[in-house]
Amino acid sequence: MAVRIGVVETLGAMKSMQAVTPLVDLIRKDPVNEVRLAAACSLASIGDKSAIYMLVIALRDPDKYVRFGAATALTMLGWEPPDIPMQAYYFIAKQEWENIPPLGEPANEPLLWALLDRDARVRAAAIDSLGALHTPFAKAACRITLSDPDPLVRKHAALTFSKCGIPLTMLPMGLSRRPRTKPSPYIAALLNLMFLGIGYNYLGYWFGFLLFQVFITINLMTIAVTGSALPLLVIPLMSVPYSILFALHAWYLAKKIPDL
Repeated sequence: MAVRIGVVETLGAMKSMQAVTPLVDLIRKDPVNEVRLAAACSLASIGDKSAIYMLVIALRDPDKYVRFGAATALTMLGWEPPDIPMQAYYFIAKQEWENIPPLGEPANEPLLWALLDRDARVRAAAIDSLGALHTPFAKAACRITLSDPDPLVRKHAALTFSKCGIPLTMLPMGLSRRPRTKPSPYIAALLNLMFLGIGYNYLGYWFGFLLFQVFITINLMTIAVTGSALPLLVIPLMSVPYSILFALHAWYLAKKIPDL
């Protein structure tokens, strides 16, 4: 990948007109986001306006950095959006969300497209812009994004709910459909019972794996000192009461984690 990016950047620095077609093909086909971004930047450096068509298509690339590179390249090539929906796609690519609500209802479709973006921050910004439009599409979008898997998007959807013209009494029902993403208390307890410390690791606590390593190290050191494999059976049996306590503690910690 690094070699391909270096070659693409070199072609842009050379301003080789013969490189336009290969660079356009990279934007269309290359699976690596960074390569597509480098191709867009190199096309801007070369300055051949025949690349504009592909760069306009790249405004809807799945990757937000490629979209930004395409929008920047289009600006350098003197391109201007021909209509309001294309303006909205351009502003989405540039992350200039404040410029979208004044565009009015024609910006609905690009914003609904942005709600499918894999970046939660893009989806959150899109729902904010839809709320500022006050259109029927915004109402539907608010309801949908309340069940988004990312808590940031759900938060923005909840804050935008009243701006969309939806009664707040419908907010609890919308949030009730959200995916349950918190760690399972039962899995955390079982892991701590079976593998002391791994339950904490499952919950995201840094000391979980450290505790597990200490437990394993004690086993190995005891075997080394005694010269017998018997501790492999004795130590786990002796640690059962402690494992039960740690399992209950992991269960308690997991229950306290809010399900946002």
